[in-house]
Amino acid sequence: MEGNVIKRQAHFWQKHPFLKDLIGLFLFIAGVIFVTFVLTSFVFRSYNVVGGSMEETLHPEDRVIVNRLPVSWAHLFGRQYIPKRGQIVVFSNPNFVAGDRDQFIIKRVIAFPGERVVVKNGSLTVYNDDHPDGFNPDEAYDGPKEYTTGDVDEIIPDGAIF
Repeated sequence: MEGNVIKRQAHFWQKHPFLKDLIGLFLFIAGVIFVTFVLTSFVFRSYNVVGGSMEETLHPEDRVIVNRLPVSWAHLFGRQYIPKRGQIVVFSNPNFVAGDRDQFIIKRVIAFPGERVVVKNGSLTVYNDDHPDGFNPDEAYDGPKEYTTGDVDEIIPDGAIF
């Protein structure tokens, strides 16, 4: 029996441990990139605030992390995502030009399609079926309040929010 020694061949990965480590590192990096892409596309995304249009709530150079899960969830089931009144939303700038800093706009939702919005003498009023005499959404908003500027009197069209 002494002459019948069985010799096992070394496995490829045992012969080349550096290659095994290199492939493992590559797969790890690819996995991190994939998970980062999925998270930033469907779960959350970070934005920098540019400009002071949302002061006293948001200031220039603030960083905002947006929860994209409700939007992704609605789109997954073929529905349009509709934010709540007072919610801060981020959307693509329809007038964006390459190289411009304002690719995305951050605003607070004030009114929905069919509602009338009036901004006059520093006061904001929204008129709808529930409030035919109008109401000020800032009264229900639990954040800093600022004098409203501008002169607006319009009915929000279908497919839009104010």
